[in-house]
Amino acid sequence: MAPKLKKVLLGGLILVSATILTWMQLYSKITTVTNISISEPYELKRLKKSELVQQTKELIQSRLLRAESLANEGPSLKIHKANIDTGNNFIGRKAPATPIIAPKTLEQKYGSCVNYYAWNDAYPDSYKSLPLKSEEDSPAQPQDRVVFNRVGKCGSRSVIALLRHLAIVNNFSLISSVVNNMTVIHEAWQESLVYSIEQFKTPFLVQRHLYYVDFTNYGAKPPVYINIIRDPLARMVSQYYFKRFGDRKIINGTHKDRYSGPEEERNQTFDDCVLRSKWECTGLNTFYIVPFFCGQHRNCRTPSMWALNQAIENVEEDYLFVGILEELEDSLSVLERLLPSMFKGALEHYLHPLDTSAMTSTATLHKKKPSPQVEQIMKEAMWFEYQFYNYVRYKFNQTRDALGITPYKSRPSHDTWGKLKKEGLSVPDQCMW
Repeated sequence: MAPKLKKVLLGGLILVSATILTWMQLYSKITTVTNISISEPYELKRLKKSELVQQTKELIQSRLLRAESLANEGPSLKIHKANIDTGNNFIGRKAPATPIIAPKTLEQKYGSCVNYYAWNDAYPDSYKSLPLKSEEDSPAQPQDRVVFNRVGKCGSRSVIALLRHLAIVNNFSLISSVVNNMTVIHEAWQESLVYSIEQFKTPFLVQRHLYYVDFTNYGAKPPVYINIIRDPLARMVSQYYFKRFGDRKIINGTHKDRYSGPEEERNQTFDDCVLRSKWECTGLNTFYIVPFFCGQHRNCRTPSMWALNQAIENVEEDYLFVGILEELEDSLSVLERLLPSMFKGALEHYLHPLDTSAMTSTATLHKKKPSPQVEQIMKEAMWFEYQFYNYVRYKFNQTRDALGITPYKSRPSHDTWGKLKKEGLSVPDQCMW
């Protein structure tokens, strides 16, 4: 073979080898980001951490230790207005929210749905119809800006019925999103949501089914996050039967039919669903609670140590408290101590509600407990969920003990709401779910 041809072939081989090596290196960099090992812990390094995150954490720790009052807020940050596409995209359309005008006297408050506001956060300008802050307002305290990114089938509807009453007697705005089944939202929507919440007049509590949003990513001061979770398998079983049979809540004289699957599978038990490996009871459906705390990143929706660690880190840094549904009475007692301006009287009203239908209408119908065999199968499949649940229970017990709260099951019963009932105070029916 001619020397010149050999040189050409050798040069070609070198060029091809270099190209392949470059692509392999590039691919390896991509896969280390997107394909996260589920067998080893992932070292978390969050981006865009501001000093305000650490300040908020210190405020929460101070509140827990002293259990008397939250410290004053650190230096506030100016948030830039969201740059939202106002073309023909859905998020660009405008639709005003529907606020309920608050009466001026306490007597009038019990005659209308005061302090409760419906908010369609899919529309960037909808916040303008809600109570907004002004330059004359006093500086907001951390405990005056609360976000409850509630987890489905964890008792949140009962808690919201309770919050409607507390919003009246404790005089804060309860702002409820009407957007359902949109827990993941794109960045422009997140920015719009953060900007809107920054404009609300304090004190307020915003509630929505939503995966955690990091406010500091958009130059905003973080709110106080709270939430409530329950045993992961119990939650999944409750959701399974709820989709088929609903609950005791009656709309226009009938139960709302939420089931959209094959009719022949409506009466299928949860055990049958698991043992037949139906899609409802397998795969990503076993990974539900962790993403609410992990956040909006796409990897948060895949079972992994990364998602679990990120969820735990977010709870440590940005959540004032995560309650346990199985110990809801104690959870309410903790919230009364940590957020008295909003949750004062929460336990008493929950135990002795003025409108009992509001607290009993959310129990799922025809629910059957899974067999021991199925329970073992599912708990193994839901390993990440139970790791997070056990961590939250540990934190819950720590918080309750630090605040000196006696477990509710060990307390004598009290009935202090009889006096209010005798006075004829009641929450009107139109204020209930």
